Amino acid sequence: MKTIYLYAILSSICFLAQPSMAGEVKKGEGLSQQVFENIVKNNPSIYPKLWQTIEQVTQQEVDVYIKPNKKSLGMAQGKHSIYLTPKMFLREMKTHPEDRLIVVVLHEYGHILYNRKAGKHTKDKSAREYAAFKYSVKHAVAMAENGDTGPIKQLLKYLPLRVKNGKQLDPHTVALKKLTRETFWKAVVKKYS
Repeated sequence: MKTIYLYAILSSICFLAQPSMAGEVKKGEGLSQQVFENIVKNNPSIYPKLWQTIEQVTQQEVDVYIKPNKKSLGMAQGKHSIYLTPKMFLREMKTHPEDRLIVVVLHEYGHILYNRKAGKHTKDKSAREYAAFKYSVKHAVAMAENGDTGPIKQLLKYLPLRVKNGKQLDPHTVALKKLTRETFWKAVVKKYS
């Protein structure tokens, strides 16, 4: 019980903020009402940690839209909106266990935090990606320190693969190369590998 309480406190701290209004999970354009209702009714019992993470994000004045997207699992827009594809919730993806889906949500929330910082309006996509990746790693480390190593294990497995297999000039690859050269990342690798 103490561990759960401690995790709740740390989660609130990690998600920063002094929320004045909570966001919501909403049906995005192109998704049927029936599919949306199926997702929000049945999926939380399948992926409880994912939905706990989504709930924490919505408490930070972020609306999470479930909307079809062919390019990626998620994307952030502006300071208050995250879009997640229905396939995250509707089908088992062997390469994307629940802990990796949590990392997707954390990464997109990292974009929101970056967008909310005053003076951080840059066209440098790799800077935005770097901030989002670093946030997801920091939050996953906080989770690991509270006994849940699943998300950090996913990051340790997949971030180096993205560096190795990514296109050289892709903003994600550029950001990950920068992050994985840092002392911070090396300490995470040493501690959780």
